[in-house]
Amino acid sequence: LGVTIVYAAGDANAGKPIFVQLCASCHGADGNPPAAMAALKIPVFAKGERFEKTDIQLGTTIKIGVPNTAMVPNPNFSDKQIDDLLAFIRTLRK
Repeated sequence: LGVTIVYAAGDANAGKPIFVQLCASCHGADGNPPAAMAALKIPVFAKGERFEKTDIQLGTTIKIGVPNTAMVPNPNFSDKQIDDLLAFIRTLRK
């Protein structure tokens, strides 16, 4: 039995400016984290790292952050902003 993962119907174009403003400094504008961030083991979105997770899982990570890591919480994002952000992040896979 296969598992079907359903992704949110976000708008990647609307998510791009959110990513550029708030995420690219760590995750890299193209999904490749800057070399200075290597020690933090930040996911490489250009390689599709973490893309096996559902949008609900990733959205939760964005909202609450990851304790003891550089991933800070973003509790003020609306569900729409998270959907848009995730839609954009998924376009970074090369």
